[in-house]
Amino acid sequence: MVSLTIRRREEHRRMPWKNGLGVTEEIAIAPDGAALADPFLWRLSSALVQADGPFSLFPGYDRTLVVVDGAGMILDVDGKRTALARFGDPFVFPGEASVMSTLSEGPIRDFNVMALRGNVRTRTLLVLASEGTTITATAGETTVVVCLQGSCTLSGPEDRPVSLRGLDALFVTGVTEDARMPFGGDGVAGVVHIAVA
Repeated sequence: MVSLTIRRREEHRRMPWKNGLGVTEEIAIAPDGAALADPFLWRLSSALVQADGPFSLFPGYDRTLVVVDGAGMILDVDGKRTALARFGDPFVFPGEASVMSTLSEGPIRDFNVMALRGNVRTRTLLVLASEGTTITATAGETTVVVCLQGSCTLSGPEDRPVSLRGLDALFVTGVTEDARMPFGGDGVAGVVHIAVA
């Protein structure tokens, strides 16, 4: 049976970064309620980065990062530098890597996906709302739509309407055939497809 669950931004857990240098808004974690000290399967979060500094280490996890607000930043991952622009391509890197961030011009906000390597596969896409755009809920996976900017409206499976704003999230599970969901509004969504082995 198809299940639609909405989690509003005010429901997100706020917690210190693992390295203590900032604060994260945790959108979701599996299993639900797990702590970072536990071996969790996957996690979606967003953080305000206000200063240059090191990233927390998450050995055994693959991380995906998107800059969603601000001028961008440069990540030095094990000595290799990559510039991340606002709403640029999702950047994937290993959680055990040594990562140092340098802000391009003032604070940024990011969207972060973590997946336990070997147990969970994720794909992260950015989708701009416009006429005729659809988001696919993938069969056999959990599809999460996070409104990263503006307003995001969807017609979910079985034509159930959903309205999201900044960092609200829609979780779609139980889809047995790929389902296209019309996507409108004036926003940008991060769409994460999560497959657990």
